[in-house]
Amino acid sequence: MKTPSKRRKHEPPPQLPPLTCVRVVCRERPSILGIAHVVAALDAFLDWVVAAAVNGGHLDILLWLFKNMRRTQWTFSADLRVAIDRGHLDVIEWMLCHKRTLVRPLDLLMGEAAHCGNLDVMRLLHQYQVKEHTATAVDRAASSGHLDAINWLHANKLSGCTRSAMDSASKNGFLVVVQWLHENRSEGCSRDAMDWAAGRGHMEVLQWLAANRTEGCSSSAMDDAAGNGHLDIVKWLHINRTEGCTADAMDQAAKNGHLEVVEWLHVNRTEGCTVNAMNLAAKGGHLEVVQWLHANRTEGCTRRALGGAMDEGNFDVVFFLHREREDCDVVHFLRDTPAKRWEVLNWIYCHYPPGL
Repeated sequence: MKTPSKRRKHEPPPQLPPLTCVRVVCRERPSILGIAHVVAALDAFLDWVVAAAVNGGHLDILLWLFKNMRRTQWTFSADLRVAIDRGHLDVIEWMLCHKRTLVRPLDLLMGEAAHCGNLDVMRLLHQYQVKEHTATAVDRAASSGHLDAINWLHANKLSGCTRSAMDSASKNGFLVVVQWLHENRSEGCSRDAMDWAAGRGHMEVLQWLAANRTEGCSSSAMDDAAGNGHLDIVKWLHINRTEGCTADAMDQAAKNGHLEVVEWLHVNRTEGCTVNAMNLAAKGGHLEVVQWLHANRTEGCTRRALGGAMDEGNFDVVFFLHREREDCDVVHFLRDTPAKRWEVLNWIYCHYPPGL
């Protein structure tokens, strides 16, 4: 059995765990504080240790570090936000007791807690007189669907809101929050509320807004619903609204491979599409959509369809375009763009020799 080799004369000793190194340096060499770059290095590591302790809710580690580490300045601003997100009440309270270490304005913290919907944290911040001087707290609670947090802020008169509250609640499908804001606040919403609800597929929110609000929507509602494959929303808007859509509806539906939506728009709407429909469908590898557009639409495509399909490795689409469309000849394309992937040509030749 080999004996452990001795460390060479000039070989540095094994590094101790960083926390031990920091502890020893700070305890045994207080004069090190006069060397700026060393202090910066220690500070940088201590930032990481503090962040890890906060993330895990380890108040005992924070107390030990605060007691034993000689440090020029403690800045807990980002760490306090993490503690709020995690809901570590004891860590938050300890940090609030050391406000001098905070750089982040205290009046932004209630918004963080409201976004998480943690009432215990919100009450603690209120106890330490952390006030929200802007409307962001209710807005952020609404975007996350935390109605209990909204009620608490409203009851304690700690924050107003903006139209963004109802807009974002609609976007994320929180109908109960939308209804509460409608009944208890006067800020209302914008057309984004219906547009976003439609785009995200929130039918109940969309129908409620149409029946109870007057802001309406724009053509983006149907465009986005089509692009995200929400055919039921597209049909409802077609029957119940007059804003219509644009060619972007079919373009985006094709891009994302929603063939059923593309077919419905082709039959029931007149806006059509652009060359982007086939270009983007090819890039996304949606062969059935490319084939359908080729057979049923006249807009065609550009050489970007071939280039996009090549870039993404969609060889079945590349071969179809090469075989069926005169403007998508692979050989000519690669000859004109030598920087493109020549392995594509080799792949097609190996798999489809009769086609070339």
